[in-house]
Amino acid sequence: MPTIQKNMTAARTAARALAILGLLLSAMSSVSAGAAEEPRTIQITVTDQGYEPSRIELEVGESVRLAFEQKAQMECARTVESKELGIERIELPPGKTTVVEVTPTKGGEFTFACGMGMLKGTVVVAAP
Repeated sequence: MPTIQKNMTAARTAARALAILGLLLSAMSSVSAGAAEEPRTIQITVTDQGYEPSRIELEVGESVRLAFEQKAQMECARTVESKELGIERIELPPGKTTVVEVTPTKGGEFTFACGMGMLKGTVVVAAP
């Protein structure tokens, strides 16, 4: 086989290998980027005694889903709100789980509470 043909065959093989490698690396970065963007979910049970857990620790900029599972009999426990966390008053239907996504923008301790303020929980946000 002439040298020019050998060089062209080698060049085509190398180009194909680089194209495949590029596709693999692109696919891997897409998968890891998608996983990093998915917020974690924190299960919170709402009972007549309060929220469990009643204290949640986060970091500034960390997106989380707060999943409130409503098991309380008290009427006021059927809503939750936190102006500090940007949670407008939302309904928590009995026997259902309601998910709220929050992303704290500053450090500190922030309260979430039932509509009457009788049941309270705290989100502690650590500053970087």
